[in-house]
Amino acid sequence: MGLRHLSEGCKQISNINLTGCVKITDEGLRHLSEGCKHISTINLSYSNQITDEGLLHLSGGCKHINNINLQYCTLITDVGLLHLSEGCNQISIIDLSGCDKISNEGLASCRAQHLMV
Repeated sequence: MGLRHLSEGCKQISNINLTGCVKITDEGLRHLSEGCKHISTINLSYSNQITDEGLLHLSGGCKHINNINLQYCTLITDVGLLHLSEGCNQISIIDLSGCDKISNEGLASCRAQHLMV
């Protein structure tokens, strides 16, 4: 509910830090991506409920992301990285520290899009 309100009232946000907000879900990221389309930097580190579906939402609505921190978002897999690499082609920095479901293939999809991991 919090991100929905934020996305309705703060549409021009370009930088958002949600570090340690452990109640952030894919649904929250959907609201954020629908209302805050100017986000360029987002920190979701330690948001352990976020999955590949949340990254799909971000990649569909937040096309201007160039820096994303996903440290210890432990449910993220290669599929989520693929979503980001296909939808957010401006990403130049991505932090995947502690994301143990990411494989070499997932990293290759980032490199194919020239993302800095």
